[in-house]
Amino acid sequence: MNKSTKAFLSWTVVCVIGAALMLWKLPNIKWGHPGKDVTFSVSDGNQFITAKPAIIEVASSNFFLLRNKKTSEVVSGLPKPKPLGWSSDEYYTAGPVDFGAGTWIVEKGSEITVHLTAKVDINTIELKDDESRMWATIVLLVLAFILWLLGCAFGSDIKWDE
Repeated sequence: MNKSTKAFLSWTVVCVIGAALMLWKLPNIKWGHPGKDVTFSVSDGNQFITAKPAIIEVASSNFFLLRNKKTSEVVSGLPKPKPLGWSSDEYYTAGPVDFGAGTWIVEKGSEITVHLTAKVDINTIELKDDESRMWATIVLLVLAFILWLLGCAFGSDIKWDE
């Protein structure tokens, strides 16, 4: 086996191992929202975890339902008159209400704005949904393939047998 074949195979192995490690870590990617006053958006199928109890206020232009995975506590949106400047025709809101710690699942709803407040740091973590993981996997694989092609193209210009 000549040096250029060994280099090609080595580069291929490096790219495959790198892509595999990234795919292995991908399900663990989370967005953190630390602080005492936290605002973020979630949609159908997302989950978020709060380490401490808090007070929650939620708003959306669609009906929403949040459920605590452990306690089955529920927070749901009720139709209300839309506030000044609200761009959508409908307005659903919940809170401010006490909100228990734990894993919360967005059972129904999209583009939900969640606002949490507490006297201590809440340490909220938002978990990626399956669709986000799918798109991230596709992008990662395409980038790994492009990197592999670039390595092969530049590696072919090097004279390995000299």
